[in-house]
Amino acid sequence: DYEDVLRAARDAGAEGVVVGSLRVSRKIYRRLKQSKTVDIEAIDSQLRSIDQSPDKLGENQVDIQDEGLRQAVSAYAESLKMVVVRRACCANAVGSQLPCRKPKCLARSLIPW
Repeated sequence: DYEDVLRAARDAGAEGVVVGSLRVSRKIYRRLKQSKTVDIEAIDSQLRSIDQSPDKLGENQVDIQDEGLRQAVSAYAESLKMVVVRRACCANAVGSQLPCRKPKCLARSLIPW
């Protein structure tokens, strides 16, 4: 699916993509579970692998480890000549040509400030 989405975004004029991570809380999980397009079993499996029961989620967000998928999305976006960043603040930095205030801004390697 991500290939179709990235191609359509590029064709519509997008120059880059934020390939971040998924974090779930009780509210986020409930919304994802109601969605017809999300593989909730994959999320359940990841939560159980870190001894987190899906029905015991609270307000705090839990990271879902999906590095393989992020790498695949990033590689495909790069093959489309899109700029790939990991955080929304990086996208803002790239778009404005100004580094964010974080000392370890991930966008610093993308643009010669």
